[in-house]
Amino acid sequence: MADIAAKVLVLGGGPGGYVSAIRAGQLGLDVVLIEHGGPDGGLGGTCLNVGCIPSKAIIHAADAYGRASSRRSPRRSASGSSIRPSTSRAPSTGRTASSAA
Repeated sequence: MADIAAKVLVLGGGPGGYVSAIRAGQLGLDVVLIEHGGPDGGLGGTCLNVGCIPSKAIIHAADAYGRASSRRSPRRSASGSSIRPSTSRAPSTGRTASSAA
């Protein structure tokens, strides 16, 4: 196995590790991130892939949709047409909540 030289070593690609690795890279530092991976491999574990972060994104999107579609919304279009979500352009991970848990 070849030697790897880096200024920063991050253990774990969870919610703290992946952010730390990204920031260190943005600051121009050489970074090595070590991750055990889950049963599917990959970075981040449950929190990053199916738990905390995706849940917060869904909650934020639902809140924004609720505000945009309410009658009190100042961003309602001039024509008064209602806002309808389109899922045809939503990205798919190919995983379901039951298979990812």
